[in-house]
Amino acid sequence: MVDYKIVHQLPGRIKIHLPLIKGLSVEKLKLLADRLFADFELPDGIKKVRPNPITGNVVIEYDPNKIDIFLFLEELRLRIKDLDINSFLKN
Repeated sequence: MVDYKIVHQLPGRIKIHLPLIKGLSVEKLKLLADRLFADFELPDGIKKVRPNPITGNVVIEYDPNKIDIFLFLEELRLRIKDLDINSFLKN
């Protein structure tokens, strides 16, 4: 299961802790993003996504009038779950 925790939230900005990314190199982080979004574009309401592999946090800036951030997070969680994360992290 892919777990995340909401660290902080304001309308238009949410910070989540995603242990999966903690300690990843920039190359691995880019590869993960490429795999996650290979056939999926970020919705219009998402303005910026800033992952931090040092802390394991991800800050997402969004337009609350255009997107339900919780539905987006659930879709993202399911996409991560569908990846073979263990083999991805070993390579």
